[in-house]
Amino acid sequence: MKGQVPEKLSVKWFPSLSGLPARVPSGRYLIGLQRASTMPPPRRGPNGTVLLVLGVAYLNVLQHPCSNAFLFKEDSADFRYMWKLLGFK
Repeated sequence: MKGQVPEKLSVKWFPSLSGLPARVPSGRYLIGLQRASTMPPPRRGPNGTVLLVLGVAYLNVLQHPCSNAFLFKEDSADFRYMWKLLGFK
C-alpha cells in the first residue's frame, strides 16, 4: 500500500512451522501482502503449497513454507534492500 493507509489494517497470517511470534515489536515495517482473491505468486520445490484465506475482503501476509514472512523492520538490512529494489529512496 502506498499513500494514505488506515491506522489499523487487518490481515490473515498463516505462519510456517515456527508459528506466530508472541509479539511483534512496534515500529515501521515493510510487509508483503496479497489479496486473497488473487492467485499466489509461483513457488518452487516440494514446499510449493501456500495457504491463503479465501475472501475478497482479506489480505494475506506473504510467507513461503519453512521460511520467514515477508515482514522487514525499518532498521534492518532486508528492509533497506527491498526498499531500494521497489524503487524508493
